Amino acid sequence: MHNHGLFALHGLQLFRDNVQAVSSGRPMANRTDPDADTVHGANPQFLVDRIVRVKIYNDAYWKEYCFGLTTESLIDEAAKLDYVAGTYGGRRRPSRFLCLFLKLLQIQPQE
Repeated sequence: MHNHGLFALHGLQLFRDNVQAVSSGRPMANRTDPDADTVHGANPQFLVDRIVRVKIYNDAYWKEYCFGLTTESLIDEAAKLDYVAGTYGGRRRPSRFLCLFLKLLQIQPQE
């Protein structure tokens, strides 16, 4: 007896949870550290324009390399950078620098 139905139901539930999170306006993995300081009383990620933030959240580099970064691993990723830039190309893709900058705003490492 196969449990394909059970896996399908579990996958459907995960899909529904993700849809609810997106439709409710809650970012799923892009939250600022709760211990982070506010900037002018607001979330520090709001220093980056909303359109650019959305492009960063949808970028492959963000999803693949920035998702689980800690302070130490962020320094290692920053050492690999070849250039400092904002957005580039016809679709105005965010640079790796900009992705790491947003991650710094998220986790706000101490020192």
